[in-house]
Amino acid sequence: MQPASVVRMKATKYVPGSGMKVPEGAKVFMFTRHGQGYHNLDENEKKYAFCEVYYAETGHCKDVPEFLLDPGLTELGVEQTKALEKFTSKCDVQPEVVIVSPLRRTIQTALNTFSHLVDGKNKMKVPFVAKTNSREKTGRNMWDKRRKLSEIKKDFPMIDYSDIKSEEDDLWTSKRETAEQVAVRARKLMVELGSRKEKVIAICSHSGLLKQLFGQVLDHDEKDWATTFSTGEMRIACVQSSQWPPAEA
Repeated sequence: MQPASVVRMKATKYVPGSGMKVPEGAKVFMFTRHGQGYHNLDENEKKYAFCEVYYAETGHCKDVPEFLLDPGLTELGVEQTKALEKFTSKCDVQPEVVIVSPLRRTIQTALNTFSHLVDGKNKMKVPFVAKTNSREKTGRNMWDKRRKLSEIKKDFPMIDYSDIKSEEDDLWTSKRETAEQVAVRARKLMVELGSRKEKVIAICSHSGLLKQLFGQVLDHDEKDWATTFSTGEMRIACVQSSQWPPAEA
């Protein structure tokens, strides 16, 4: 649990097309969990989750297949993100920046979900920015470990990685992060994004991070927001916080 002194950020559901007015100083967030990844398949999750045997020279869990190290989207995962794109391309709110976890599945999700904001192969109509604090609850599970930064940049050169300073993953360890640690990262992310100039922000992240964000950071009365995000699910919220700087005139 977070200290009682921690003030949560007020969040209300934003309903596209409803004519809902965004209060002064508030921001609209398009929270999205990545589409189904290969690690989400039951046969992989049951066999390799929380593996505790590591190769000393690589840090990899013994016998984990290569495709589960920073796994991509399955065919269903791709379909989920394309279904989201049909919605986002016609939505009455459009992100002015897209925040992504620097893992393959979330970057793929962002590029598919907001493909109408991609102008050419590597040209973006709005910034797509990788943030470490938007990553999944990390540790132990090999599919939550980030690849070398140079490898990610080679695969996805259109993303802004200026927030990530280290070549190697300095967040991942053989010990699983606690829920409290993830909640702290989620809060830091939201405080940081509140200081940005953009009024509409998309975040492509993971179930563990989003669970703590909606459970420990945001203050809301939405019963359906108490559930875990499904793969390829988006929730749009209007968020206000006293921790953000005053809105510019």
